[in-house]
Amino acid sequence: MAFNKIQPEQIQLATFFSNSGDIAINQTDTGVRLNLSREITGDFAFTGDANQPFKVNGKQVLTASHSTDSNFTFESGSFSINGTNNSLVSGIDNVAINANGISVSGTASENISLNGAAQVFGSGVENCFAVGQQATFSTPTTGSVIFSDFQANSTETKGNDSFVVDYTSGSYFEGGDTYHLNNVVVASSKSGLFSGDLNVLGDTFLSGVGVSGIMTFNTGFTLPQYIGSTMQGTSGAMAVSGDKVAIFLTGGWVALATGGSL
Repeated sequence: MAFNKIQPEQIQLATFFSNSGDIAINQTDTGVRLNLSREITGDFAFTGDANQPFKVNGKQVLTASHSTDSNFTFESGSFSINGTNNSLVSGIDNVAINANGISVSGTASENISLNGAAQVFGSGVENCFAVGQQATFSTPTTGSVIFSDFQANSTETKGNDSFVVDYTSGSYFEGGDTYHLNNVVVASSKSGLFSGDLNVLGDTFLSGVGVSGIMTFNTGFTLPQYIGSTMQGTSGAMAVSGDKVAIFLTGGWVALATGGSL
């Protein structure tokens, strides 16, 4: 109720402000009403201090990296959980979990780093996933995955839409069949080794020096002269030895017995 005349006990109220806008202020002739303008409902208990985790109703709130030398662009949807040691996670919608010194460029987007150490997501890298140490996605790379160990080896992507597995002690597939829907390629600088029996279902074509382990090739051998044969002392002809020899002629495969004579 407003005063109609000056009373001795009346005082001049100061003007109240709320710079943040979170406090709604309603000044009347007799007082000031303060209301929290945020819509918070329920029964909450906020606890914590500089040395204790922030908790709501006794449960710890998930926070970002505690490392002071790390930087994350939360306003663009990028963040790091439990990151340490100078990690830079920028760009749009990038996520790092247990990040240790990783770098995500400001133009990279929608990438994930898990248990990463010294990983690099270059400019323009999109939709890539990395686990392990020193996984590098060159600029720009899209839709690629790198699984690496925590040795001091640098593992780089093999281009767009590629999958790289690099472990010092080997990679293992156990339980069930392993299917490759495209060609299995062994780099020319490496060797392919099958330690068990090799069973091939379908047509098989072999070439190169390694074929000698299946059947013996003697190149540069001069075939002896056979009566009635047109191959009389042909220099540079190839001799093949083994229990059976299969050759492909017009119309299909033909098996030849090697025990006979020409």
